[in-house]
Amino acid sequence: MKIVKIDWLRHSGHPVYSVDISRDGRRVATASQDGIRLWKMSAVRTAKAFTQGVLLATLSDHEGGVNCVRWSPLRDGPLASAGDDHTVMLWYFEEDGNSSNFGSSEENIECWRSKLTLRGHTKDVVHIEWSPNGALIASSSIDNTIKIWTSHGGLEHT
Repeated sequence: MKIVKIDWLRHSGHPVYSVDISRDGRRVATASQDGIRLWKMSAVRTAKAFTQGVLLATLSDHEGGVNCVRWSPLRDGPLASAGDDHTVMLWYFEEDGNSSNFGSSEENIECWRSKLTLRGHTKDVVHIEWSPNGALIASSSIDNTIKIWTSHGGLEHT
């Protein structure tokens, strides 16, 4: 096994808190204090991986840092993110959407929208996990609670 550092896989000087590879292997999601970035996975696998990358999108709807990102286990399922703003957000790819990122100088190649925000924690959400069938999402927070949500936004258990 060869371990290398990919210099471009970063967040403008902020540490990366979380990373997850999509189930289809096409994208890598990273989370940091400045939001979420989606990267083209094929760029990581090429010889150019050490010098340049392909940033597909910057997602910045959270009102604070993002602590965790997890792809749905479902094909073409959403990306879930957990943040310092006490929320979990579900992001969906829009094939024909506008790819501009309001307030950012970075141009998005892909369009992703936060279509569902799960509210219920009273402090930072630090981790999330999907159930194997993609129907449920578990979130944990520094408010000392674990919540189980449906993928449609309903709170199942606290």
